[in-house]
Amino acid sequence: MRNPILATIASLAMIAFSGPASARTQPANLGTARIGAQANLFNYSFINGSVTSTGNADWASGLVLDNMGVKNVRLAARAGAVGASVRLVSSDFFGNLFFATAFQPIPVVAVFVPLAFALPVPGAGTVIIDAIMNAGASIGTAEYNQ
Repeated sequence: MRNPILATIASLAMIAFSGPASARTQPANLGTARIGAQANLFNYSFINGSVTSTGNADWASGLVLDNMGVKNVRLAARAGAVGASVRLVSSDFFGNLFFATAFQPIPVVAVFVPLAFALPVPGAGTVIIDAIMNAGASIGTAEYNQ
């Protein structure tokens, strides 16, 4: 016969050792134009969570983080013409630059493709997606580890 006390202890142990969620997905439409006067150059999709530029403009979005360490981030992106690029920037609690990845060109393709980044984040730090976009460039979803 099954011991209910042992079953309860085992269930609690699984919960305790599983920890917080290990991955997170965040839509791009949570971001905004980095320069307020450029806000009208972005279209925000509430169907797939993407943001698309209608002209040359800078866009930024912060990622929600639970802890420090190296973050592996995949961004879904596409462009209609050469010239759009994106990078990730991490800062400490006080806003001091901690690390910035190199800008990666956003590929000129018809469908979203993943761009991979890895960057260290200090305790109580932040990560910002920093994109220089041109007409037709689009950022979709960010997927990253916690």
